[in-house]
Amino acid sequence: EDYARAIAKGEVAVALNKDGVNDPLHEQLNLIAEAQLRRVEEFHRLLEDSRIREERLYEALDTLDDETAVFDPNGMLVSVNKAFNRHCNSAGITVGPGMLRREILKAMSVAPVNEVPLDERDMWVDHQFQMRELALSRQGPVDSIQRDGRHLRFTLIETPLKNQIEVTTDITESVILLQDAERLR
Repeated sequence: EDYARAIAKGEVAVALNKDGVNDPLHEQLNLIAEAQLRRVEEFHRLLEDSRIREERLYEALDTLDDETAVFDPNGMLVSVNKAFNRHCNSAGITVGPGMLRREILKAMSVAPVNEVPLDERDMWVDHQFQMRELALSRQGPVDSIQRDGRHLRFTLIETPLKNQIEVTTDITESVILLQDAERLR
């Protein structure tokens, strides 16, 4: 890369043969070096564009009231929004990039808010994991009633790069309003 830049800037006189005269082979080498330099510069520009888009995505996720987490194709945590962090902090759970989704769910099973008995924790984690997998396979939301009576809606969106954006929405108030409306009929 540095050599290609030096050639393109004219800092290296590759186009001259030993007699100081241009020949087609050396001219061709210059053209190749210049093309390589353009490709390297384009790669760096695309990389920077990608980084900026990723930052904007995470900033946008932070504006959501729903708990949102981004996982890579291997199920490792990439990022969470503020709502997800607030929920975890209130449950005494610390999450960070690189944690597996299953580890996070296992930590949540021990959290006081879920109060999952010790002998049922693995089953609870499996159920939570299945709800998310179902949401992904359906390409739509899946509703679940939690042990504490909350109604949660899980939505998983798969990006073109196979990352997964998981959105957890507390729909308890909506469900209660719907049930009340049904009773009034």
